[in-house]
Amino acid sequence: MMSVKKISFVILIALILNLFTIGNINAQNLNIKLIRSFDSQINTIYIASATILIGTDEGLYYTSDNFKTLRKKNEGLTELSISAIDYYNGKYYIGTDGGGLYLGSLEDAQWISLRNLVDCPTISSIKHEGDRIYVASYCSGFFASFNKGSTFLNLNKGLSSVKASAFLIASSGYYLGTDEGFYYAKTISEGMVWNKVLNNVSVNSVSEFNGVVLVGTSSGIYSGSENKFEKINIVSGSPNIKFVEAHYNRVIVGIDSLGLFLSCDAVNYFLNSSELFFDVRTVAFDSDKKLIYVGTKSGKLYSVDLSTPILLFNKTINLGTVRKGSVFTFSFDVFDFSFNTQELSLSGPNFIQFTKTSSGNKINFCAKLDSSKLAAEKYSVPLVLKKGSVEEKVFVNFEVVENTEIVVRLYIGSTTAYINDKEYKLDAPPFIDKISNRTLVPVRFISEALGFDVLWDGIKKEVTIKNRENTTEIKLYINKTTATVNGKSIALDVAPVILPPGRTFVPIRFISETFKGTVYWDSKTKEVKIVF
Repeated sequence: MMSVKKISFVILIALILNLFTIGNINAQNLNIKLIRSFDSQINTIYIASATILIGTDEGLYYTSDNFKTLRKKNEGLTELSISAIDYYNGKYYIGTDGGGLYLGSLEDAQWISLRNLVDCPTISSIKHEGDRIYVASYCSGFFASFNKGSTFLNLNKGLSSVKASAFLIASSGYYLGTDEGFYYAKTISEGMVWNKVLNNVSVNSVSEFNGVVLVGTSSGIYSGSENKFEKINIVSGSPNIKFVEAHYNRVIVGIDSLGLFLSCDAVNYFLNSSELFFDVRTVAFDSDKKLIYVGTKSGKLYSVDLSTPILLFNKTINLGTVRKGSVFTFSFDVFDFSFNTQELSLSGPNFIQFTKTSSGNKINFCAKLDSSKLAAEKYSVPLVLKKGSVEEKVFVNFEVVENTEIVVRLYIGSTTAYINDKEYKLDAPPFIDKISNRTLVPVRFISEALGFDVLWDGIKKEVTIKNRENTTEIKLYINKTTATVNGKSIALDVAPVILPPGRTFVPIRFISETFKGTVYWDSKTKEVKIVF
């Protein structure tokens, strides 16, 4: 039987967890290789079959033999800061910061300036779609060519600013980012009008994940489609998102001074803690070689091997209190960011049994913890994840208590709470909704304090709460006054809400009484007491 390590400190039961889960990746398990060092920052990386182009502040470099040789190609460029690259009809379009747009091939004597067609020296994005070519510029807005690049039209109607910084061709339409807003158009055509869908944001990058558009701005990341977007909390505050790149059911987000965040569902993000990527500038996927190329401000070009497992998961699972003699069920997800196809296994002590289900690169483990033979004390149980040569641990923290009642006390407007007279600190206080006069509390704390599972579906905006015996399941929806209990629809007096810094609040009386608890209210002390 695997050893169980007893701990002497109070177990934190999800007081600081965000429903948009953030974890850390074991950087030692990443197969990172330094490819090249350049004398200036790397702005863009473009992969065209066997040819890889690297745009830096000191010009364009390329290789066609997997970096055995690296050549410079700057002839004809009046400015060497490369900002965008696209390949169309046997030619490369090269965007620069200061020299405008250029056209040519790697075999040509020099690049040909297209300033007569696109009148702006600063190019931010180049994309093509069939025989159409689209160019976003930071001084003259958006350009489109409908005749294979022979002429370009300047299409800026509806834009409040012509400082266009990012462009995306998506399944739902076309998206353009500027220094003061984000815009959408169903089609690109002469006489078109851009519709603003986000105000007062400076857009750095935009990408698409399974029909969801992800917008990286100087004040955070937004998610949505067409004219409906909302901010999502990868980290607290308003981080400067340098880029967001989505390919092959994977998302990479670069954040200033923090590094790379990886996700397999655009909801749960995990920080790559390698200090090599603190100054990350750009990334590119190479699916043929199963690599990610990472370019930095300091001019370093790295590759990350995607054939080696890259496991994304929360390092700790906090179960709170477990009543002695009960069978306690919980579940957790593990994502593999790599393309490795080996089986993922999980092992642990014999009082925890597992079942596994897989969907793509997401693996869900459902566990049953039998506490009947455990002493009434605190535990930190290591579970071992193994895939190929990669082995990592997740710790399950819980306290076994004698089969007595659980009393939870919270106070309106206060971040101090008590579970059986032990003090805990909340990062968001309970409050009373003024319209319904109902009390709302942080869902993670109250549910896990009472020993329930909480699941979050970011796409549906759905919160699921289940007891450990799986006899009762509640589903609530953000900003909706309809819930379900074991599939039956129930009307609520007040809707669950998400409040800064991304905490979900739910009506306490409905949750507690559904699970056969009793709620007491003291109007003098503004104390909410739940006995379960």
